[in-house]
Amino acid sequence: MCLEPDIWEECYQDTSALSYEQLINLDQHYQQHSEFSSSIDDEFHHIVKLVMKEKATQIKSLEKSLFLSTSKKNLFLKLGNIVKSLFWFFSRKYPYRNAKRNPDEAFYSCIVPVDDGWNL
Repeated sequence: MCLEPDIWEECYQDTSALSYEQLINLDQHYQQHSEFSSSIDDEFHHIVKLVMKEKATQIKSLEKSLFLSTSKKNLFLKLGNIVKSLFWFFSRKYPYRNAKRNPDEAFYSCIVPVDDGWNL
């Protein structure tokens, strides 16, 4: 006894709507009760295995794309931090490059003259 094509398609669609955990539970159920199964049970188990294979490839591809996007993001963050560090290093290398050449002029420009009214 076999399933009719329209019933098989309906069972396939319903099984596709299940989560991967539910599919694993169904697969385990069919494996545990395989000695008492009929040909229809075997077809249902076959449908469950087909859907599990499809979802497994989808899950693998999603995991792979998630891993790649995360690693790209981390790579760009690390490169950005390296560029910032290099910029900071080269900007700090010569901190006095804008200072005046004559140190006496720089010293005297900071001194404020004392008025006669100040008592020291």
